[in-house]
Amino acid sequence: MLRCMPNAPPVSNVVPVRCASCGALLATTESEGLRIQRGHFEAVIDGAFRASLVCYRPKCRRINVVTVPARS
Repeated sequence: MLRCMPNAPPVSNVVPVRCASCGALLATTESEGLRIQRGHFEAVIDGAFRASLVCYRPKCRRINVVTVPARS
């Protein structure tokens, strides 16, 4: 499920998802699911899944695998 959520309220249990190689912030996990934000683009993906995120930094480009468990 992909939702547009402009001006979403801050969430206290946000965990950053960083590139394992260079430390760039790729996404955050929170109670709503995995949140990816770049410029004016924002996506929140929920449910149990595994995602492969490629680092956006040109000199890095490492593939990072993130496992998100189902919400309880």
